[in-house]
Amino acid sequence: MKPNSTNVIPGEDRLGVDIRDVEPESITTIIDEATACLDRLERERGVKTEFTPDLDIDPVPMSDRCREGMLAAGANAGYDVPELVSGAGHDPMRIAAATDAGAELATHRVASLRLGAEGVVVDEARTANVVIGADGANSVVARQLGQPRNPAGHRAVALRGYTEEAGGLDELTFDWKSAEGMAYSWAFPLAGGRANVGAIRLTDRLSGGRAALQQEMAHDLPDLYPRADSVKGHTLPLASRRPDPAPAPRALLAGDAASLINALSGEGIYYALASGAMAGHAAVTATDPGAAYRSRLRGRFAAHWRHTRAIAALLRLPGPVTSMLITADRDPETLEALLDLTLGDGTVTARRVRRAGTALARHAAARASPRAAKATRPHGDPALTRRR
Repeated sequence: MKPNSTNVIPGEDRLGVDIRDVEPESITTIIDEATACLDRLERERGVKTEFTPDLDIDPVPMSDRCREGMLAAGANAGYDVPELVSGAGHDPMRIAAATDAGAELATHRVASLRLGAEGVVVDEARTANVVIGADGANSVVARQLGQPRNPAGHRAVALRGYTEEAGGLDELTFDWKSAEGMAYSWAFPLAGGRANVGAIRLTDRLSGGRAALQQEMAHDLPDLYPRADSVKGHTLPLASRRPDPAPAPRALLAGDAASLINALSGEGIYYALASGAMAGHAAVTATDPGAAYRSRLRGRFAAHWRHTRAIAALLRLPGPVTSMLITADRDPETLEALLDLTLGDGTVTARRVRRAGTALARHAAARASPRAAKATRPHGDPALTRRR
């Protein structure tokens, strides 16, 4: 909404819609109905509307070769294998594109890796010209290549679960702890009346492990505690301390395996997609894939990582979290900058600092005025809930 401020009627609202189906005709029907609804709103309410598709991709079936191979493998093992339509669709689309281009899909748990004159040898059974380790936070590939785990000050742990009822929740909610670094709980509604809930903490600020984090999540979200069987834990190696992304000229690490988790938010999807694309490109185009990949990562993210590391250190002090979120709430441009830093590859510029400082100063002046005094709490909260 613009302007996104309390007690102000917005002049503009934007709504994102994700439409998915296995049949293109069904998607077209939904779009036609949506545009007809917008036309009706224009006639009845006297407002202007616009429908702009950002992405238009036809449904893609998984490669027949892959499907037949998986069905045959299940039958050979004595299992009845059901065929399901993917709700997300991303994996089948990527797999179909890769296998149709000549890639071979194989499921295998890697136990050992050896760099030989003939290439990279996996489990003494397969030899590859280039290996890309994208096997997550507990990467076997990284350990086999001699890369250490992140130390405690550069790791986080997160719990995520699902509730059967959203309890009236209709928006994404964060409960961020001041002076604890990256420490927050979240909740957002899902289709069917359920909710996704979770919590994240830095390991050096969490004593008691998973049990302690579950207790904190129950305290922060008393009405939205998830089903016990749905709660999963995740280790998050933060980008504030990263191993060499190319430990060998023909052995690369991407995503969580390369400790590419945003040190401010714990988000890793953006880094994973970017690093995976860079690693793949280097593997098939460069004479020295390791050097090319390392250089491209540095060129894309070096400044961003410096800035997020510096801000992450500030978040361990009293005040910066509350000030940052208050400023973002008052100033849309500051909010966009914050989202770029926490979810993308944004950087801090002098202009952004000046603008954020001005917005924060205005907020402080408003709190100090006699008119605002009655609505101001006498002491700052240790936790600030940011709803978006």
